Parts: sequence; C-alpha cells; structure tokens
Amino acid sequence: AMADYTTPEARGWASEVYYACREVIIWPEVTTIGKNAFYNFRGLQVINIPDAMTSIGENAFYGCLSLPSISLPDGLTNIGKAAFSGCTNLGSINIPDNVTIINDETFYGCSNLTTISIPSSVTSLGSGAFEGCSNLTSISIPSNVVNIGSRAFYGCSRLSVINIPASIIAINDETFYGCSGLTRINLPNSVTSIGNSAFQYCSNLTNLYYEGSQAQWYAVTKGTNWKSNVPSSFKEHWRCNVTFDANGHGAAPSVQTNLWSNEAKVTKPSDPTCEGCEFQGWHTDAAGTTPWDFANDIVPGNMTLYAKWKITNIALADNSPYNYTGDFQVDFVSYTRTLSSSFVGKHLPWFVPFDYTLTAEDLQKFNFYKINMIANSPSPDVEASNQIWVFITRIDAGTVLHANMPYVFKPLEAASSLASYTFASTNATLKAKDTGVILKTETAEDIYSFYGTYENTKPAASDPFYYISGSGISLADNGNITIGPYRWIVRKTNKYGDSTSYVHEMKFLDGEEDDATSLNEELRKKNEDLSGSWYSLDGLKLLGKPAQKGIYIHNGKKEAIR
Repeated sequence: AMADYTTPEARGWASEVYYACREVIIWPEVTTIGKNAFYNFRGLQVINIPDAMTSIGENAFYGCLSLPSISLPDGLTNIGKAAFSGCTNLGSINIPDNVTIINDETFYGCSNLTTISIPSSVTSLGSGAFEGCSNLTSISIPSNVVNIGSRAFYGCSRLSVINIPASIIAINDETFYGCSGLTRINLPNSVTSIGNSAFQYCSNLTNLYYEGSQAQWYAVTKGTNWKSNVPSSFKEHWRCNVTFDANGHGAAPSVQTNLWSNEAKVTKPSDPTCEGCEFQGWHTDAAGTTPWDFANDIVPGNMTLYAKWKITNIALADNSPYNYTGDFQVDFVSYTRTLSSSFVGKHLPWFVPFDYTLTAEDLQKFNFYKINMIANSPSPDVEASNQIWVFITRIDAGTVLHANMPYVFKPLEAASSLASYTFASTNATLKAKDTGVILKTETAEDIYSFYGTYENTKPAASDPFYYISGSGISLADNGNITIGPYRWIVRKTNKYGDSTSYVHEMKFLDGEEDDATSLNEELRKKNEDLSGSWYSLDGLKLLGKPAQKGIYIHNGKKEAIR
C-alpha cells in the first residue's frame, strides 16, 4: 500500500516533482493509494492503476491539472473525498461496479468532464461531488442512490439532462445551483423537501415536472430561494386527472388520468347523448357558463368538466325523481299521473316544477283547487275542535298552476276508466327543486308549512308530517309510508316555541261534497244553505232538486233521482 500523508508536504518531495513528473507506474501488488499521494502533481499525464487496487485515498489526485483520463480497476471499492478534485483536464473516467459512494467533492472542478456513468452499486453522491464540472452535459443516476448531497451539481452550467430516481426523498441545499443548461427537471413523488437555493440561477429552467399529485407537490417543503432567478416563464407541473360529469343526463366519458398540469390538453371525448336533450359542450362549471376549448385550453390541475344540455323534451312521472338544481328552458314537458277508478271523488296532491295552464279538457275529468288557508274550525260559528280544516277553492280553465306550488285536484267520473293522464306544456321553464318551505299558513297556535317532494320521501318518528292519502289527509309518523315525487306534505310547528303534537285531524273544506269537506252532522245542521242544496258529482251547485235521472249530492250524501 502507498502510505497516507497528512499533508502534501509530509511526502518530503521537492516541489519540482509536481511539475516534472509526467508518468507514474504503480507496482501490481499495491492495493491502496494513500491520502494526498499525488496531490498537486500538475504535470502528471499518465498513471496506471493495478488490478489489485481496492482503495484510493482522500485528495489522492487532487490538482492533477494535466491528467486527461484514468482507468480504474474492477476491484476498486473506495474513492476518497476529493480524490480527483481539481483535475481540470480529466475528460473521461470509469467508476467500477463495486464502488458504493461517490464521496464529497470527488470530482470537484473537473471542468473538462463531459459525461460519466455511475454504476448501480452506488447509493450516495456526496456534497459537491460534481461541483464545478462546467462541461458535464448529462449524467445518469442509478435507482439505488438514496442521497444526493448539497452542491452536488453546483455550477454544472452545461448539464442539460439529469434523472432523479424514485429513491431520493430530498433535493438538498444548492444541489443544482447555477445549472444554467437545465431546461427541465423531473422529480419523483418520493421527494418531500427541496433545500435552499436548490435551483437558484438555473437561468434556462422553464419546466419542473413532479410525478405526484397537486396535493403532494404542495406538501413538499421548499427552502428559501429554491427557484430564485429562474425565467419568468418557469412552470411547475404535477400529475392530474380530468373527470367528466354528464350533469344528470347520459353517460359520462372515462376519466383522463396522469396528465401534466399547466401543460396538457384534454383529449376531446365523444359527445354524450340523452333522449330529449341537446348536448351543448363541456364546461368548467355545472351551470354551463364557461366552455372548455379542447384545442387551446391547458389543464390547470385536477378538474371536472360538466356537460351542458338543452333539454328539448322531458317527461316526468310518478316514479321518476326530480334532481335539477337550476332553472332551464324546454321545448316540451309533460307530467303523467297514475290514476285508478278508486281515486274518483278523492283529493289528490299536485306539485310539479313547471307552470301549467289548466285546459277545458282537463276540467272535464278533474276539479282543481288552490289552497287558501288552514283554520281550527270550518266556520266562524262552529267551535274549534281537534280537526284542522284546509280551505280550498276550485279554479277554472285558463288558470296557471305555478311551478313548485301545492294544489289539489280531484278525478271526476269521466276519469274513472283512465289508468293515467298526461299534462303537457310547450316552451316551458323547468324550475330548480326547492327543498324549503313552499307555502305557509297558520292557526291561532300552530304553523303549518308545506313542502314539495321531488323523490320518495319517508317520515320518521322525529319528523312526522301530514300527507294526502286515499282517505283524505293522514298522518305519517313512521318509515313504513313512502310519499312519491310530485306530491306535497305538511309539517307542523308551535308558534310559541313549545313542543307540538300531530293530534289534530286534518280535513279539506271546499263546501261541495261530504267526502271532500267531511262535514259532520253538527255542521250540516248549522248551515241551512248547505243542508238543502243539490250538487252534481263534479261539485256544481244546482238551482234546486234536479228533474233529470242520475246521481247527485244532497244533504252531504249521494242520492239517486230515478
């Protein structure tokens, strides 16, 4: 072995040796070159390293300005700190496969070194390992490297390509300081910190690509001036996904994944389709106010594109929930109500999200009513009881039933054979669903709030409500009852903040039929006009007892004239 020297002067050689020595031959048996062995041998141009060599000591060839190349044997396992530092003429060198560490400043200032291959055995690059290698254009860092020391590539001004393996978790202080040849750099998502001035004065670095998500990139700790003095066009990129939302119609295209933010364009998918709809492009917001330009727009990060639709034709039915959260125009809308002969003469709820104008044809089959108020008694001269009365008034053809408002309708005999009936409107506005109070009325003590149902609705013991059933108005207070869409329900609250109960029986009052008003004997006795009046089955009051045969209402009951 060649001895270590604590200082170059300890070798005892005249300074002329440093300049005069052009070639060194090392005996084949030598296994170690000691510390400072050839320190500042400025004239050294040729040296043979025997195959037995296993270690080169610290500063061993420091300052060998004339050494153009060196071949290291396969058995070499250690290259000491600054071993080739300042070898400004060194243009090529091989690193054997048994070396595991490139120590601090090993190739510091090797300004003629253009490329170097690092074997897979290497696990660490020391601080300043390639600092000042101003002609180094590329370097491949193997996947086993877990550490790149601070200033490792400081001042490598021609370095244009470098890969950072996924084993690296930190880019240390000033690692790439002054690497003005770098135009882009790729960082694995394993990186969790970037040190002070790590990329400072990388004057041509315009793109940094991080192989993680936006959230991961934002979580990376970044030191002071980590990207100072880079171009104003510098952009940070991370992996992102673009999701498509069909916005309630048709099927959404597949998610586009692993796009680079601030660079990628979205590939335009096939247009979705929906019966009764006209697709009007993809937008960045659900309301469809900002269209996406596939030819020019750049993905900023994870995002969702929403389909915009013009609903040209929409059909609502008892079994179809309503999910629209915004108003929109349609060419045609219809609502189909399921019917049964058992519904004749019964009150049914009406609640649809579009304005509908009653026609004469509708009123041949149905009576329609608006809701006026709720009271504790059917008449001022009748004492309040446990019955709550919903006052309704029949309405005529040409009346507009307003969207998202509660009404009542009643099938007549003419509708007894119908399994369903469709109410249709053209050039209509479908209103957004309103899940709040849509109508409110009150008695002396309680407040009754009406709510529309846009989907199947079930009560709970803690949230009971009144609803229209086949027998009138009933109380729902358990989950065994389901109220379908396009109905309305009534919730009750106490005006004084006290707890309230649903003990009252709720009834309709239109003054035309017993089954409609549920008038009891006491009321009929007190109402002379009503007790002596005759009515047709559809609720029309007659001038007197009819002469024509048929079924009529008299004294609150059906009566046949034969």
